[in-house]
Amino acid sequence: MDKSIYHYFNNDDTSNENQDLSAFNGLPISDHVQAREYLTPEDLAQWRWSNVENLDIFLREVYEYYLGKGFFCIALSRVLKMATIMFVVIFSSYLYSCIDYSKLIGAQTLADIRRDHCLAQTSTTHRFLLWIFGIVWVLKLFQYISNLRFLWELHDFFAYLLKIDENEIQTISWQQVVQRIIKLRTSNLTTTNIKLDAHSIVNRIMRQENYMIGLYNKSVLDLTIELPFKGKQPFLTKTLEWSIDMCLSDYIFNDKGMIRPIVLQEDKRELLSLGLKRRFQFAAILNIILAPFAVFYATLYYFFRHFNDYKSDPKNLGARQYTPLAEWKFRELNELYHLFRRRISMSYEPAQWYISLFPREKTEIVLRFIIFICSSFAAVLGMLTVYDPEFLKLEIRPDQSVLFYLTSLGLAIAVARAMLSSPQDQAIYQPEAAMHQIAEFTHYLPEEWESKLHTEQVKQEFSKLYDMKLKIILRELLSIIINPIILGINLSNCTDTIIDYFREFSVDVESFGGHVCSLGVFNTDQISKVKAQSDALDQYYASQDGKMLKSYINFMNEYGSKDSKSQRPRNRYRRDIILENDIEEDTASIQSSHSERPIQYSQRLNASSRSAMMSSQTVPIRLNESVMDLYDKINDPQSSFLDNEETSQSPEDDKVNDGVLGILNNLYHK
Repeated sequence: MDKSIYHYFNNDDTSNENQDLSAFNGLPISDHVQAREYLTPEDLAQWRWSNVENLDIFLREVYEYYLGKGFFCIALSRVLKMATIMFVVIFSSYLYSCIDYSKLIGAQTLADIRRDHCLAQTSTTHRFLLWIFGIVWVLKLFQYISNLRFLWELHDFFAYLLKIDENEIQTISWQQVVQRIIKLRTSNLTTTNIKLDAHSIVNRIMRQENYMIGLYNKSVLDLTIELPFKGKQPFLTKTLEWSIDMCLSDYIFNDKGMIRPIVLQEDKRELLSLGLKRRFQFAAILNIILAPFAVFYATLYYFFRHFNDYKSDPKNLGARQYTPLAEWKFRELNELYHLFRRRISMSYEPAQWYISLFPREKTEIVLRFIIFICSSFAAVLGMLTVYDPEFLKLEIRPDQSVLFYLTSLGLAIAVARAMLSSPQDQAIYQPEAAMHQIAEFTHYLPEEWESKLHTEQVKQEFSKLYDMKLKIILRELLSIIINPIILGINLSNCTDTIIDYFREFSVDVESFGGHVCSLGVFNTDQISKVKAQSDALDQYYASQDGKMLKSYINFMNEYGSKDSKSQRPRNRYRRDIILENDIEEDTASIQSSHSERPIQYSQRLNASSRSAMMSSQTVPIRLNESVMDLYDKINDPQSSFLDNEETSQSPEDDKVNDGVLGILNNLYHK
């Protein structure tokens, strides 16, 4: 939303501009600026929509406006965001420079420990950093202020064209917004006559993100680090993720969000690889310089925000969340971020249940012992305090009174009790059911986990994806050291593979406005040919873990046609999934809407692949064999797959397999 959107609201062609403007109320217009004095806000919104130059940028701005919940919510959140940053910097600077901590013990008032003229006495480096922060803060504030005009133009677009006011945008679903955009586009085609549907809208919004999802799914990036006693371990933090995005976003993509044509040229591979390697090395140097400040700010912000939560409920110290790497693994192609967050948030409860099912007898024995010892000391000190309130001032050790020890013992007891398992956690011991319920929402269940869901090995592997928040924060602190290593060494050594990925997984679709990630096109005609031609393709060209098929089912569940959903049988496997006729109809509509220009894949095939593909116009996408078997069973009209499976399942399994990807749980059970 920070980028100016005015440039794609205006055409350079004055004649076309005048012609479009003259269509409103028949006004004789020679200058579009003068015309705005005569046009209503609705007419201006219609004119801007008719003259959108870059549909990708506009749709991304529309999506961000929807996520921000309207003009006033976005403006308010930006004001408070700037105030929050200012508060954190000023407050931390005050604590660092203006408090004499050597006088803290025994002080009665703030004046006893406050330094006079503290900012004048601070170091030159500190003052320099404060000046830099002040300049950046002011520039960002002016950017937000200048962007208010374009933000209001988006307000007019929603209010007058989509008929969504500031109140309705708080509750309306994104799918309804998409339908209104499609209806608006259909009733008012521009000179390009490009029609929109849900698939093309999402592909335009996620043009870059689909590439990144495929990048992590294909494990193109070497994000491993050698750790003592643990060997190679994957390592991805938010700061490292931002660094990777900074290196790739404006190098692979231009300012319009399109992949650069030079990236698709195989003869430029070596040159592009060398340039990308230099960017990674430069990012490593920047991380050494800037990462400490970013991590320090993030740590302070997290501490200020969650301290009261931890103080009021120590159980929050053991709270867990998915790691950044897990989120990239779980996110589907063409899945917008707010839909992904909604889906993944529903897995937290079964994930916590699964973790709590595993006994920790050794740990709990130690914790009970710690609770007993701390409670004994606290009981004695508490009783003496009741007998003589002045006992609180007694110093057991120099500068450490009874009050200090009572507070410390109480905190230790609370933390230890929070780490103990409750009897309710062990009441229903069903780790398999818990993990399958997790997979309903994460869409992630590796084959090597099968028959081992009750083991400590799987629990440890899942814990690496669903880790404690405190550990994730510690990794962010550790990233100050590790990020430069991964950027400067690991990623610099795999730049050839990265450039190959962007070239070989790019497909030109006219209705999408250019090249997009081939995995996000959902070309199911190619999926049906995989079995016959799988030998002609390298595994490199297939998504891992059936990502494309799962993404397709998830997408059709979110954006499937209203009629097909109402006519769909509502049994256990078919609930909330587009099957059989629905898949064929919706797939036909997707393929027909993108058939203006033949799909051209820029992929490097080996010799056998080239000869095998001489008679084919398209390159099939290869799926996992078990996933392909399932796809054939779903689309076979004479198959009794669903009926047979339904009669063979027990009532207990019925609850587990119910949901969006119930049909895929059959795959997980194999």
